[in-house]
Amino acid sequence: MGLDKGYIFKSNLRVLVPRFQKQLLAEKGLAVGRLDGRFMGDEVDELTDGPHLGDPSSYQISSAYTAALNHFYASTLNVKMDRPYLTGNDAIYGKWNWKPVPDEQGWEPSYVNVTRQLSETMRRNTGMKVMVASGYYDLICPFFDAEYTFSRNGIEREKIQMFYYEAGHMMYTHEPDLVKLAKDVRTFLTN
Repeated sequence: MGLDKGYIFKSNLRVLVPRFQKQLLAEKGLAVGRLDGRFMGDEVDELTDGPHLGDPSSYQISSAYTAALNHFYASTLNVKMDRPYLTGNDAIYGKWNWKPVPDEQGWEPSYVNVTRQLSETMRRNTGMKVMVASGYYDLICPFFDAEYTFSRNGIEREKIQMFYYEAGHMMYTHEPDLVKLAKDVRTFLTN
């Protein structure tokens, strides 16, 4: 299993994530999840540039999280809301401010990269350490991208602890990883 070599070359060795999601299992008519590549969604439209129904991992698990959160807010926290809490909301997502500068300053839209600021902060706060939790099947924050980022940018690598999990972006959806993550966080915080 993998992408066709011709497709990779045709993509100029830069396969965008939505295309990867769509192409990896295209022969089976499936797309892989972005939050978690272990999830697959049935694809009807074979020509779209990415999964046409959205992220299979998101639409397969988000209803359970939404229901659990709404129940928790209402029954345990006694929060009274005039509308349900939504775990995903495209109308709100588009209004997020991704700019790393104040509104009155210019900025070229791109992904926000704070690695230089992290490096500077770690040098000023000499006791600061960072825990990085990476899921092997995470296509939103790929684990190798984290390794690449933390091995560059002037970050003091000896102050970074990397942990790996068999799940995706939300590794706690895989029960063995939930247990491992809880143990790793406790160990990190107590050392």
